[in-house]
Amino acid sequence: MKRPPPQAFRNQVRRQVRRRVLSRKRPDTFWRGLGAMGMVGWSVAAPLLAGALLGQWLDAQGFSERSWTLTLMMAGLVLGCWNAAAWLGRERRGLEEEPPDE
Repeated sequence: MKRPPPQAFRNQVRRQVRRRVLSRKRPDTFWRGLGAMGMVGWSVAAPLLAGALLGQWLDAQGFSERSWTLTLMMAGLVLGCWNAAAWLGRERRGLEEEPPDE
């Protein structure tokens, strides 16, 4: 296993310490986490619910013998999970960025 150069290691430790100090200064970390959970939940639930409602309407119209409700619920679930993963990826990249020097 190759060791990182001493300067690179120091810079990495400095970034981690700076991130930790900044996170302790933020009083809203609990509420921010709670909001993130809500955002992920709604980003999955909203397309799933919309797909179910649209599917029920299509089933009531008699367009097909197949169940549009289940099909569109699955499509909404896939779309919602993709949306949540994309949002979490953007949030993670934002957290991993180096905070500005003070």
